[in-house]
Amino acid sequence: MSARKVLWHDSYASNIKVVMTDAEWPKYVDSIINYATTNSYDAVSLSAIGASVAKQSSLQPDELGFLPDSQTAYKYINQFIAEAEKAGLQVGLNVYQKIALPDDKSVTDTVDQLASEIAKNIVHTKPLIIGIDGEDNKLKENTTRTPTEFATRWMNSLDKYGVNYDTFAILGGNKQESIWSQHPKFENVYEYYSEDGWAGDFNHNIGVILKNNPQGALNYIQSQMASGAVQNPKDPVTGQYSGIVPAFSIGTGDGTNTLGQHANKKPIGPAVFGTWKSDEFNKFIDLFESAYPSIENIFVYHADQLPLAWIPSSSSQSANELMLAANGLI
Repeated sequence: MSARKVLWHDSYASNIKVVMTDAEWPKYVDSIINYATTNSYDAVSLSAIGASVAKQSSLQPDELGFLPDSQTAYKYINQFIAEAEKAGLQVGLNVYQKIALPDDKSVTDTVDQLASEIAKNIVHTKPLIIGIDGEDNKLKENTTRTPTEFATRWMNSLDKYGVNYDTFAILGGNKQESIWSQHPKFENVYEYYSEDGWAGDFNHNIGVILKNNPQGALNYIQSQMASGAVQNPKDPVTGQYSGIVPAFSIGTGDGTNTLGQHANKKPIGPAVFGTWKSDEFNKFIDLFESAYPSIENIFVYHADQLPLAWIPSSSSQSANELMLAANGLI
């Protein structure tokens, strides 16, 4: 059985209030779905960003909901889901939820509140993939905020409100814990690109030195596994699958050549696989999957930083319009 390939999503560099409009949303959705279907993805994702007290100070805690406002979020997220499912794709929601942390006032609604909102307002026919970023709440085992506790809290709330989902994922750099095998829907998504930082050797080797070299990239990553620098999906002695879900970044390191773009032209992410040709990246994914055939999911991070050169020709007009607009040419 081949791995489920998931094109993840993590926020909107172009500003959610700009993207979630009747004029821009169809182009944005079309670019993501066309790329995913053309390149044999099984699922696409979208961010559902919980509004925070820090950014919405005029609201009471029980009125926060999602950005840019709940009704707008539901309208466009449901449009995305309808188009994705029509194309045969499963949909994931990357939910931003924040608890109270020292010196951090960006508190959102609780897990239970957001799970309830998803159950009542998100329309879908296929099971959802629900995910969160472990870094948002500084989740780490053997601390006061653990992935185990958060995953359990989320899954209990999703189950309580009857949300139809088949996966709950936490993205980050956490090592696999044996206890997680007791939760069949929980996936620990391991970000290879985050292990040594934005400008670390790992990203530089993949994005620059080994650009468009699928076998060389696989060899390098496996050498990093052997040294213990990054996690290995398979025990090198026993051959037992560890349970981690690999995630690879398609960051370009360029603030002007991605689907989403910051107004100040700062890159969304470091230069990693986004510097490659799309076909060569697909070859790498195939090689990685062949090397680790027991892996059930592979995450690609993330749709907002899709290189414009990778977006299929049927979406090229939309992509070009986005690029020209971002550079003030239209």
